[in-house]
Amino acid sequence: MARSKAEQTRIDNEAREAIERLRELCPPGTTIYSAVRSVSRSGMSRTIDFFAIDRCDGGMLYLTGLFEAANAGVYKRNRDGALKVGGCGMDMCFSVVYSTATRVWRDTPEARDHERRNPRGGSGPGYMWRSEVL
Repeated sequence: MARSKAEQTRIDNEAREAIERLRELCPPGTTIYSAVRSVSRSGMSRTIDFFAIDRCDGGMLYLTGLFEAANAGVYKRNRDGALKVGGCGMDMCFSVVYSTATRVWRDTPEARDHERRNPRGGSGPGYMWRSEVL
């Protein structure tokens, strides 16, 4: 089902706001922690929450809602608030962190600087954050 123009505009605006907020909260080099909350019986999907440590007070930042918004409708949250992620055969926690970091950092001076300092690979905007599974 296609989205209405108004709905798509709302989603795009939410994505822009989430991307700006993630840039503030999680600068390059931030470790994003993920917690797998459940795995479907078939193993083809799972629900995951995402966190980072606040640089100011050392508390945990709950990032799942920002990850959902920044990815503009690619992922949805379940009734408990975790992202529902389809797929198997790879590290789905890393996949979500990588794709979100790519959306947040692509075409930025920080990404160009990161690529210049890491010419041997693993230097695209998707690698601007580290990923750890709890």
